[in-house]
Amino acid sequence: MDLKQRPPKEASIERYLVEQARARGGEALKVAPLSCAGLPARLGLRPGGRVGFSAVKRKGKAPAPVQAWWLAKLTALGFVALWADCREDVDSFFCML
Repeated sequence: MDLKQRPPKEASIERYLVEQARARGGEALKVAPLSCAGLPARLGLRPGGRVGFSAVKRKGKAPAPVQAWWLAKLTALGFVALWADCREDVDSFFCML
């Protein structure tokens, strides 16, 4: 596969998430939940007390079953919680917050 055709790495999508959070006056904090396996690693914070959770993956990679469980649980609790594997998903995440 040509280098130009490779999907963006997870780190590239995470950087975009942080950039977009700050551009909207917020933050995208990386959390390390040692006691909760599968909890999304990014906490999106926006002005007005809006909070969301995001799991960032490489393009085409789905969350592990425990991550999918947490995303569903957080959504059921009323939080915005999703996984992003491209810039468009990141943009959607912030539109939902």
